[in-house]
Amino acid sequence: MVVEIVGVLSRYLSEEELDLVLDTLPAIKLIPEEAIYEKAVKVARKTGSRAADAYYIAVAIIVNGILSTNDKRQAQSAKKLGVEAYYLLRDMERVRDLLHHNV
Repeated sequence: MVVEIVGVLSRYLSEEELDLVLDTLPAIKLIPEEAIYEKAVKVARKTGSRAADAYYIAVAIIVNGILSTNDKRQAQSAKKLGVEAYYLLRDMERVRDLLHHNV
């Protein structure tokens, strides 16, 4: 999870900004694969999603979270299942607003 976050943020932030984000990340609660698997299979069946996408969408459903992604198909599949999802290449300003209001 942290590697994914670093990979995405490194495309947009300076080294100093990235260090600041990593230093202030809240504790991340990892969910074991066994708790996600069945939901991911259901997501894949209902949406035709790729495996990784199905897992991300399943986690968003399980934790009642918001999904933000650079993958348009992933965002569309998540929305199809009622997940609040944002396609960052189009919705970045909305996501920034959400983040600033939740801090």
